[in-house]
Amino acid sequence: KNIYRDLTAGFFSRFENEIKKSSDMNIPVAIISLSVKNYKRFYDRFGKIEMIKMFNSISDIIKERLNTGDFSARIDRQKFIIILPGKDKKYTATFSAILKNEIAGKFNTTEFKLLVTFISAVFPEDGKDIFSLLEIID
Repeated sequence: KNIYRDLTAGFFSRFENEIKKSSDMNIPVAIISLSVKNYKRFYDRFGKIEMIKMFNSISDIIKERLNTGDFSARIDRQKFIIILPGKDKKYTATFSAILKNEIAGKFNTTEFKLLVTFISAVFPEDGKDIFSLLEIID
């Protein structure tokens, strides 16, 4: 009943392990932050059930686009973090555009536009450790 599970600790531990492996192999690791900026207006307009469905659908869209070795997590109410080992800035720009188009295609109508933003960073180019990379995307 009163059990608390910190699922983000496992995510960040896995991310740190990817940074270490990538450093040893001298390959990049991309991190992308996806945020839904107007989820509160979506909630006000469509209700809680539709908002939950929207976030579940975004999660499914992300999962469908991930390759072997890539992983993601929903960190905050409206934020997802995606880790792409072996990927560079050019790949993250394309990947983000594809996600944005797919999400917009599913949720944008003439009466409501979902505002989705992306911020990315790449190890080791933008930061030498997990903390510097997270600071960039925050």
